[in-house]
Amino acid sequence: MTKTETLSQPTIKKEIKRIEKLLKEKSVDEKIIKLNQHLIFQTAFMGLQLKKLAVDIDKNGVTEQYCNGANQYGIKKSASADVYGTMIKSYMTAQKQINDLIPKSESETEKNDGFDEFCEKKQNDFLDDRK
Repeated sequence: MTKTETLSQPTIKKEIKRIEKLLKEKSVDEKIIKLNQHLIFQTAFMGLQLKKLAVDIDKNGVTEQYCNGANQYGIKKSASADVYGTMIKSYMTAQKQINDLIPKSESETEKNDGFDEFCEKKQNDFLDDRK
């Protein structure tokens, strides 16, 4: 995205379609996608805004000079860096919510990682040591 490019309706729609396509590929029910249209829109919008902010930060840096009153000068965090820091947290939360829409397969939810057996063995060892 170039600096002069704005977040037009077609750009946002394209990003929404991309997210919806990914969800469909992961077997998310169409009704669930429809129920979460606002979340998908907000995620698409924030993702595109973050790209614009990243371009600005890359070009201008994360700090900027300021003049506050009579001869008071200094350096502060740039407005773009400040907004980016706040927005990325919201974006990551929205991404997680979208990821949670994807159904978990049986192998993922009931995967035996050996932890239960380990705990049982430790408990038995502890009880054996007490005898």
